[in-house]
Amino acid sequence: MKLKAKRGIIYRISLTGDLGSGKSTVCSLLAEAIGAEVVSIGSMQRKLAAEMGMTTLEFSHYMEGHPEIDNEFDDRLKSYDAVVEGNYIFDSRLAWNFVPSAFSVYLTVDPHEGAKRVFLATRSGETYLDEKDAFVRLGERRKSEMLRYGSAYGVDLSDMTNYDLIIDSTSASPSEIAHLILEEYSKKLKGKVGKTLYLSPYRIYPLKDTTPLGEPVVVVRADGYYFLTVGLASVARKAYCCENLVPVTAEALSAPAAATYVAKHYDKKRIKEWEAHIGFSYPAYPDKHPVPAEDNTCLHR
Repeated sequence: MKLKAKRGIIYRISLTGDLGSGKSTVCSLLAEAIGAEVVSIGSMQRKLAAEMGMTTLEFSHYMEGHPEIDNEFDDRLKSYDAVVEGNYIFDSRLAWNFVPSAFSVYLTVDPHEGAKRVFLATRSGETYLDEKDAFVRLGERRKSEMLRYGSAYGVDLSDMTNYDLIIDSTSASPSEIAHLILEEYSKKLKGKVGKTLYLSPYRIYPLKDTTPLGEPVVVVRADGYYFLTVGLASVARKAYCCENLVPVTAEALSAPAAATYVAKHYDKKRIKEWEAHIGFSYPAYPDKHPVPAEDNTCLHR
């Protein structure tokens, strides 16, 4: 199905997400479909890093001590919130904060899959020895960004309540994601309220007390992993039918409460049985508990 903009609609979409989640590709698809200008802070940063002879990780650390660079980018974004004509897509970590009128979207991805994509992409200024090296260094870059933005603005980039729509790109195609973004954007214009989260069925881990039946599907997010509490049968159906996204509701638990709950109900044997039942293998297992509170975020739908 071809992406198509609706007549008479002004599109303002901010897009951010995990490293390797496919933001640039999705941005390009959306921009072509709706005739939008892409304002990419990441591209500006990579260009400046190259001019200064730095890798993206080195430049990220450099910016921790040079807030004036972030301030310049921030001012550029802020100026767009007052613009009333034209379609724009803002590809930036903080566009949801500086352009609050935009529809804010976050793309999440399994970190191992994200590292694989980045390693294979061979972007300018980003070279890695192998996928494992990419995984480690992307984690360092993420921590640097979290530190920089947390210190400068008092915001938590991993707090999913910042966003109108969260989509897992682990198994979904860029085209599928772009379609979904335009669909959810239209719903918002019609007055739909609340937050929406879509996850890959292959990224949800069952707990030993997961309820087989029930709608909607309910998860708890801890340490970047999603644990299923309600709706095992629904997730199984999605996996059997090779569907890439499951609409879910995330428990509104505090970080310590989520960590405690997951630690109490985590059962690797149950996860192994689930893998055999569905016919796939997770790239990693969340075996370390309790979960660090600062790495946990939850979302109301």
